[in-house]
Amino acid sequence: MEIQKQEWQARVDALTAEKEKLNTAIAAALQEAYAKEEAIKQSAEEVGRLKSQCDEATRQMQENRAKEELWKTSQSQLTAAFHNLQGELVKIQNEHNRRDTEWTEKETEWKKAKESWEKTKADLEKSINEVVPVAVSADAQKALSVMRQQMQELRTIFAGLRP
Repeated sequence: MEIQKQEWQARVDALTAEKEKLNTAIAAALQEAYAKEEAIKQSAEEVGRLKSQCDEATRQMQENRAKEELWKTSQSQLTAAFHNLQGELVKIQNEHNRRDTEWTEKETEWKKAKESWEKTKADLEKSINEVVPVAVSADAQKALSVMRQQMQELRTIFAGLRP
């Protein structure tokens, strides 16, 4: 019985040792599982962070594309406006040149008219100085007075036309 008791004791010891080994293996497996679970959590967080970064990068790319399209549209509008402005500038320059030419022609006409007037004036003054006093009728006096008045008005007009 003692042998049986020893055998049982040896068996109990072996089972206890195996139980401790199993408990140690289970504890190690649990620790490993907890470590893996923690690693999985960290990986999931990393995946979430990377996904967030990808979403942000995608949003940024879309925003940049929209800005680029807006820039291209603005650039084409600016180019069109510039070409319109160039066309208007050419029209304005042509109009300015046309008016300069017209004014030059008018100035030439005015100078000719002034020269003609000065010649006529000189001829009249010369003829007035040469005129012998003659008895003039009242109607002729009135006519001469009107003519002098008109000549004075013409002098004023021509004086205003001087450049």
